[in-house]
Amino acid sequence: MERHPDRLTLEQRKRDRGGRIFLDYLRNAYAQTTVALYAVRAREGAPVATPIEWEEVGKVGPRTYGIENLFRRLSQRTIPGGGSAVTQSCSREPESS
Repeated sequence: MERHPDRLTLEQRKRDRGGRIFLDYLRNAYAQTTVALYAVRAREGAPVATPIEWEEVGKVGPRTYGIENLFRRLSQRTIPGGGSAVTQSCSREPESS
């Protein structure tokens, strides 16, 4: 925070953030966690925390996207903030073993 006060803030209200990223240090108790976009979850099948569109709510579940099909989805979408998800997150699909 001290190193990037122009980019980071502890202000909870959006109107007070001035375009900076809110560091939520308050969610540090049981069941108050967040997961980074595209984080692989420690579950059977290696599901991936994937943002979805409003139209997909109720049609996909927490295990819909995983290591096996995520790159296909990313090649068809843009990531939050703009740009191609594939070109910003990886240079190629992982090799099959």
